[in-house]
Amino acid sequence: MNKYHFWPEETVKKDGFIVIACTIENIDQTRKKLWYKLPEQYHDRITSSCDPFIVALIFKLMTEPAKLVVHGQVSPSLLKNITEYQAIWQCWRLDYYHSVEINAEIEAEISVDNRPNNPISAFSGGVDSCFTLWQHKKGLCGRWQRNITTGLMIHGFDIPLSQTEVFASAFEKSKRMLSSPDTECIPLSTNIRQFKHQWLDTFASAVISCLMLFQKSYQVGLIPSSEAYRK
Repeated sequence: MNKYHFWPEETVKKDGFIVIACTIENIDQTRKKLWYKLPEQYHDRITSSCDPFIVALIFKLMTEPAKLVVHGQVSPSLLKNITEYQAIWQCWRLDYYHSVEINAEIEAEISVDNRPNNPISAFSGGVDSCFTLWQHKKGLCGRWQRNITTGLMIHGFDIPLSQTEVFASAFEKSKRMLSSPDTECIPLSTNIRQFKHQWLDTFASAVISCLMLFQKSYQVGLIPSSEAYRK
């Protein structure tokens, strides 16, 4: 059977930033690097697990009947849940997606002993993310109430990586908005969208992959609402 390979790379520090990356070998043996870049001060919050890379590219992987070999650590809980996740998408798009068997050299859960109970939320500065923050800060979520302490703003999704000044301006506005409810704002850049996949299908998993980079430091990651239950 065809195989993909993931090789995690050493974290690189340069000019006040860190780059977390993984080399992806496709079934035709071509290679490309998936990376995330963020300020160096957040280095201690980043996981060493390969979980985020798998979640980021699961839809690309599912376009071919193949296996994935991860030359690093993956959480057993992720491997179990992503099997079910693939089965769901196969039911929805049987004509397009295939199930991918994932094997890792190391299967181990992330240590969670010292993680605070505060969540990190994706934050774009738009209506959905502002409403999610406001709703939780005002205590309007009932049993789902979470004390959001961090917003993660992602460069490379709605704002292309080439538009650095546009993102810098948008980030400063988001940072000011979040400062009022005493919430920090972290900028993160990634090239996830440059991989070949159906973006409307994979957008949520791409956001989740960015949040999962911080699974070492946060127990919960939130994605602001973007689709109504009723249409």
